[in-house]
Amino acid sequence: MSELPKGWKIIRLRDEAASIKGKKPKILEVDLADDLVPYIDIKAFEKGIFTKYASPDAGVNADETDTLMVWDGARSGLVGNGVHGVIGSTLVKIKPKFSHHSYLHYFLRSKYSYINSNTKGTGIPHVDPAKLWELDYPVAPLNEQVRIADKLDLILAKVNKAQARLDKIPAILKRFRQSVLVAATSGDLTKEWREENDITLSEWEETVFSELSREITVGFVGKMSDKYQSEGVKFLRSQNVRAFRFDAKNLLYISTEFHEKIYKSRLEAGDLAVVRSGAPGTTCVIPDDLGDANCSDLVIVRPNEKLISEFGCIYMNSSVAQKNVKDNQVGVAQQHFNVGSMKLMPISLPTKAEQSEIVRRVDSLFALAEAVEKNYKDSNVKVNRLTQSLLAKAFRGELVPQEPNDEPAEKLLSRIQSELEKKPKDIVKRTTKKSVVKNMKLEDAPENYLKNLMPSDESEIQAKELWQDSKMTIDDFYAQLKKELINIEEINNSLDPNARTLKALKE
Repeated sequence: MSELPKGWKIIRLRDEAASIKGKKPKILEVDLADDLVPYIDIKAFEKGIFTKYASPDAGVNADETDTLMVWDGARSGLVGNGVHGVIGSTLVKIKPKFSHHSYLHYFLRSKYSYINSNTKGTGIPHVDPAKLWELDYPVAPLNEQVRIADKLDLILAKVNKAQARLDKIPAILKRFRQSVLVAATSGDLTKEWREENDITLSEWEETVFSELSREITVGFVGKMSDKYQSEGVKFLRSQNVRAFRFDAKNLLYISTEFHEKIYKSRLEAGDLAVVRSGAPGTTCVIPDDLGDANCSDLVIVRPNEKLISEFGCIYMNSSVAQKNVKDNQVGVAQQHFNVGSMKLMPISLPTKAEQSEIVRRVDSLFALAEAVEKNYKDSNVKVNRLTQSLLAKAFRGELVPQEPNDEPAEKLLSRIQSELEKKPKDIVKRTTKKSVVKNMKLEDAPENYLKNLMPSDESEIQAKELWQDSKMTIDDFYAQLKKELINIEEINNSLDPNARTLKALKE
């Protein structure tokens, strides 16, 4: 880390943050009552959607100022706050020991990318405690921490508003494109054009695709008698067909010999490739530059002289055709759209001149939508970078000015440590039943050995202190603790073993 401003100090995050992992309550309710609080699972944490409720005594509670971190799963390390309730087992509550709570929260947000890319576990990833707690934590003077947190609150609120507006754009573009297709297939898009050319809507022909095609067939279905190759004849699957475009991602290849053997399922320039299953009805036009190609699990439509391929593609991706596809799927295990349904697909067909005009107008409007979409994606990247830039700037000491009268962080830490040392320790009475044996071995430990070492007044004791009193190795201690859990309650199940506290259960 680069040199920090005067008055700042670097410590390890483990020396500042206390944590406790959530757990799922045994009893969850679907309705909120006066004695219940929201249950915070991942959906509630990320989207504020609460569907279950629990007693506040049933688990680990969090309030609006507490920082929560996703501990398990693909979003490990994601940080949030502002929710109140009982937290689930995939979340961890993290509280500062001496920092301003928002200052620590923003620091953890700034480290999401690092934490998420350095997880632990081969199945479901989870936060690696060693990576997290060993992070360098730059401690600013307390007054400056408050100024930094307030500044970030103010700026990031504006950034969040900008992000919220950006997040609406994909849905707006989707509705726009669909409305263009509706207008194109209903005649509204070219109404003025028809008037200018003395053409009426009545000239549109009600027909079906079998009347507009030289052939309608299906891609290769069956076992591959030839292995896929790294080169050769292109072999398309459903995932290579997107609405209005061919997608070369994960494209496979077959040999020329096998291509000739299954020639019926070949693809030619101008063919309509229609997805059968997965996203049935999704259609693209095979481009002129694709070259030799074959396919599986696609309906192939070869338009005749009455149908312009691009208009057929517009129609098939429109809501009216998509509804027909949905209504005519067959199959039990996996529904799909078959050749028979494609042949009977109804279509309102304009004259070829109007088909060409519709294609031209749709292309023009979609080009505008694509330009907006590109600007949206670029802006989204900039907003995300802006947030990270602001956070990085904050923890380099560059976001707010330093004040010479602020108490330096080193004095803050020293003062807190001094106060802790002056604080009178609770006098803990030990039971007379204590039977401490030097270098006690697991096999020699009497029944309820650890319980009898614990305070007799039902007060709590740190696990570390109990281990030291036991005179056992750390492995033997935890093995004995596991045996005695029926008599011992774990009050604080912190991820840091040194911070765990225990209490003897009543007889």
